[in-house]
Amino acid sequence: DTLRRDCTVSKRLGYNGRTLIYPGQIAIAREVYAPKPEEVAHYQKVVAAFEDAEKQGLAAINYGGKLIDYAMYKKAKSFLEVI
Repeated sequence: DTLRRDCTVSKRLGYNGRTLIYPGQIAIAREVYAPKPEEVAHYQKVVAAFEDAEKQGLAAINYGGKLIDYAMYKKAKSFLEVI
């Protein structure tokens, strides 16, 4: 329980993994840090929308009420590359 709580807190703080000592800890860490399907779908939509807008010469878009620029686009791309 302690490991799960600690992983959950660190994920909320922006970490995407942790160093482990015991093999028995791997399953818990993978479960907590694994991206949720809705996160993957969101980032896929962000990338697609931004790439479509970029073809029209835009460097920033409003997507879902949020500003998506190159920084957010790169974050979404890197998120999708590691899954």
